[in-house]
Amino acid sequence: MKKDTLLLGIIFVFIMSIIPNFSLAKDIVVILDPGHGGSDPGTTCGNLKEKDINWKLATKVKEILDATPGITGILSRKEDECPTLYTRGLVAKDWNADLLVSFHINSSSIPNSARGAEVYITADTTQDRFNKNSKILGNNILKNLNSIGVSSFWYEPRIKYSTDGELYENGTLSDYYGIIRNPMYYEIPGVLIEHCFMNNSQDRANFLSNDSAIYAMAAQDAYAIINNKELFRKEYRGDISTQINSIELLQSEKGSYIKG
Repeated sequence: MKKDTLLLGIIFVFIMSIIPNFSLAKDIVVILDPGHGGSDPGTTCGNLKEKDINWKLATKVKEILDATPGITGILSRKEDECPTLYTRGLVAKDWNADLLVSFHINSSSIPNSARGAEVYITADTTQDRFNKNSKILGNNILKNLNSIGVSSFWYEPRIKYSTDGELYENGTLSDYYGIIRNPMYYEIPGVLIEHCFMNNSQDRANFLSNDSAIYAMAAQDAYAIINNKELFRKEYRGDISTQINSIELLQSEKGSYIKG
């Protein structure tokens, strides 16, 4: 009798191991995209290059995300390379990512005419994960940056539509920025953060000229992503059967075995 009970226990553990356990959900995967890179420095001022600041922002966010249970950060590029926007979208696809966040530094046509942060999000409203939840994240990012003194150039997340009438497969007008548009082809929402203006002397002195200030901005980005990570978890679409039709414990001269 004890052997039978033990065998049934082993059977139960085995069965549970092959049935998908949806309470043990996978990590949220966030692609962290340091804008520009390699031969493309982005906006510059003196010795400051946008690509270098973007790299520091993204790698610091990754460090914080990777130290947090339930979420993983993946960089879209290496430090000294500049993949195309299409390739960055493929990185998100290949990692089956839930979200992409792109890090940038702004510039205006007239020095000192603009300052502060702004956030761009997708216009697609066909799923909450897209526009609705990206707007929640974007507002959280702006609020967090405000808390350390970074003003908002624009008071809420912004949308910029494609100028050539390009549509997504679901019929909605696509986004202008390729780093948002390309991941959306794979149903991965993107958020683009313009942290400060490189050619604003106050932004440059207060937030872009030393690592501690850059890392402070990165930390606020990371906290916003972590606090809203479950908004971007992909929903399974389709049917999964985990039903056990029958199971029997049978005895024979050679010992006990199961049938089912």
